[in-house]
Formats: sequence, C-alpha cells, structure tokens
Amino acid sequence: QLASGFVVDDTPEGHSRLVRFLMGLRKRFPRAIIRIGMEHTGGLKRNWYALLRKKQEKLGLQVRCINPFVIKQFCRLQLHQSKTDRTSART
Repeated sequence: QLASGFVVDDTPEGHSRLVRFLMGLRKRFPRAIIRIGMEHTGGLKRNWYALLRKKQEKLGLQVRCINPFVIKQFCRLQLHQSKTDRTSART
C-alpha cells in the first residue's frame, strides 16, 4: 500500500493537498509511471481533470477519463476470473 486513503475537497486547499501527495509519490518512486484514471460521469470531475492535466508533465502523470461502462465490465470480469465449465456457460 502506497498510502492510507484520504479525502480531498474540490477546493484550492484540496487541490494543493493532492498535488503535494503526488509530488511525494514522485520523490519516493522517481521512475514509476503514475497513471490516474477518472470515471467520466457528471461534471464533478472537470476541476480535478483540469488540475491533473495541468500538472501532468511536471509530475510525470498519465491522466485519462474512462467510460463508466468500461469500468463496470472490467469489475464484472474480475469477479469471474476462475474459468470452469459452469462460469464459461454463463458468459
């Protein structure tokens, strides 16, 4: 686990806290690829997406918006990883 969970508000203070967290990750893991995927629903993600895209190059981030249907299907597939005749018949 890289860090314990934390909540950040969509405020200038929350944005600064997230950027500091990401800077800390970059210092701890300078060669790591930091990928951030955001579910593309509603308008609440716009500020976060704009912030992360702005900081993308400086922090070495890969930021993407992801279709929620893709996330749902991925989760569904992960729950049915064990292949048996019975699970194969359901799919």
